[in-house]
Amino acid sequence: MKAGLFFGSFNPIHVGHLIVANHFIEFSDIEEVWFIVSPQNPFKEKGTLIDAKTRFKMVEAMTKDHPHFYASDAEFNLPTPSYTIDTLKYFKKKFPWMNFVLLMGSDTYQSLKDWKDAYIILNDFTIYVYQRRDAEIKLKGTAKEKNVTLFDFPFVDISATYIRELLEKGKSVKYLVPEKALKILKP
Repeated sequence: MKAGLFFGSFNPIHVGHLIVANHFIEFSDIEEVWFIVSPQNPFKEKGTLIDAKTRFKMVEAMTKDHPHFYASDAEFNLPTPSYTIDTLKYFKKKFPWMNFVLLMGSDTYQSLKDWKDAYIILNDFTIYVYQRRDAEIKLKGTAKEKNVTLFDFPFVDISATYIRELLEKGKSVKYLVPEKALKILKP
């Protein structure tokens, strides 16, 4: 079984996340997408994040009706901040029969060199990268890219930052944040 691990703060989850995940199901060889909610990303300030349990509830609500999507709170039981390499090692040990693939945007891939144990991630794990308009990349075929595959899905130019800005201004986020998640975010 091949599962794509879609790491994120999901602050909040929005339709862009769901569209990307669904495209990976439809246009790659992965059979499941696991949304890994990070309670504290080492690159984000704690004060900018919606409560971790609320974010997980939103992701859980958005994934439970899709037969190939799963919400994971695995990082809630690991030390914070959440480092991808630690979660990957945890999953490899807990699910040795699974074949895991990291799913990330080209913007995230560009910053991978700054991650803890990035060389291990690049050497030992398969990475599927989807293009983001603000960070388009081209793979050069180098040895460090041997486990990286680039996907050209339709651009989904929605960000959680933009959604939070709209919410702060009292603007509607209808059609950007699915209703189920919005009800959890703003009861």
